[in-house]
Amino acid sequence: VEDMVAEGVEFDCVMCLEVVEHVRNPADFCSGLGSLARVGGKLVMSTMNRTPLSYGLAILGAEYIANIVPRGTHDWERFVTPEELTLMVEDGGMELCQMAGMTYNLLTRRWSLNDDLRVNYIASFVKGVQMEGALRTDSALSSSDTLPQPA
Repeated sequence: VEDMVAEGVEFDCVMCLEVVEHVRNPADFCSGLGSLARVGGKLVMSTMNRTPLSYGLAILGAEYIANIVPRGTHDWERFVTPEELTLMVEDGGMELCQMAGMTYNLLTRRWSLNDDLRVNYIASFVKGVQMEGALRTDSALSSSDTLPQPA
């Protein structure tokens, strides 16, 4: 991320899924991601919330019981609450558009979106548009920009 920011690279959409909880400095990382989005561009991030339920499901359940990911992959203290993620990304010049919980079904091996942010969640942000000296955000999303809604 730092190399692309230094080169001035910008994208219409930046995706960062299940990464922020693994980086050394999440605030700097989120700021860098925001720098990679062009004005009016989107940033989509998913991560795990730091709750007792996420510890039970993501670490004990996924790493030690179901063996879905290798043991030691996650450090619960590095999980990021929705409020922390929003503040870090907004400090990088972006505005929250949408946030939804994500639930994995072990039987169907499929993810679904819902209102439960207690374990996994996904969020979309938009970079502000400068207009006549005031910061304006285009947070009204078209149907093609919105996160899929749960069935």
